[in-house]
Amino acid sequence: MSRSVAPFPFRLATWSALNVKVVGESFRRVRICSSPMPSSRSSRTFSKVTGGLPLAVVFTPDGARLISAAFDGAVRLWDAHTGSDLHPFEQAGHHVWSLAVSPDGTMLAAAGYTDQTVTLWDIATQRKRATLTGHTDRVWGVDFSPDGRTVASTSNDRTVRLWDVATAQERGRIDLPEQWVFAVAFAPSGDALATGSGEGTVRLWDLATLKECVSFRGHPASVRCLAFLPDGKTLASGSDDCTVKLWGVATGQERATLRGPLFPVWSLAVSTNGKAVAAGAGDGAITIWRAASGPETEPK
Repeated sequence: MSRSVAPFPFRLATWSALNVKVVGESFRRVRICSSPMPSSRSSRTFSKVTGGLPLAVVFTPDGARLISAAFDGAVRLWDAHTGSDLHPFEQAGHHVWSLAVSPDGTMLAAAGYTDQTVTLWDIATQRKRATLTGHTDRVWGVDFSPDGRTVASTSNDRTVRLWDVATAQERGRIDLPEQWVFAVAFAPSGDALATGSGEGTVRLWDLATLKECVSFRGHPASVRCLAFLPDGKTLASGSDDCTVKLWGVATGQERATLRGPLFPVWSLAVSTNGKAVAAGAGDGAITIWRAASGPETEPK
């Protein structure tokens, strides 16, 4: 396990196609690191990211571009290799809480925290393609299906909405038992969807029937983020209980608890080779573990 702490109150973590870690810092800065621990020799800092706190960062699938979103609604496109500011997206006009890029790298989806919508942008032109409306409360999470045809979003209105990307119409809806549902992630197979709730429960849903397959219980606090390992057999969840748990998707059983963060885990990512898990916590720290059980885990 490696842990890096920054003198800032908030951090985000994600991975590029080249297994390069990115760190989002408050205020108006994003740092990319090519090693487990940031250093002046292995990192690039993106200054003046937005007019406020970076809330989401995501790479395009080829690792060449980075997209950041912030509390003031600004969304920007960056050259991941040079740190150059390429172009701002059309102003969202609302707080963007999370981002997702389509598998082919052509489209961006943004969850509107305050305006209760999901916005789709064309990455090449940075122009809006559609606004997805239907949620009646804050939208927290967003993700693309593996085939890029569907976007899923979670909201305080106790629903997961499934949107047809081509038509910008709602194609399905899952009514949830919990009010606070923060996280959503498609399984790599595309036939299931995971959600994480404010009550600490993770649920897996069959997308053919929109019925619950299995629930994962073990977090005593809110689940803020989710990520499948590439083989789809393991699901990682990050929580306000300052841990990351690894779950067996087929059995619903907890495989391991990853400890290290001292504050709630707000962002979570798995390296593209499936060998490492990174978590961003509220104290300004990134923690990285081997995906397999090791000295820093508690296997079940």
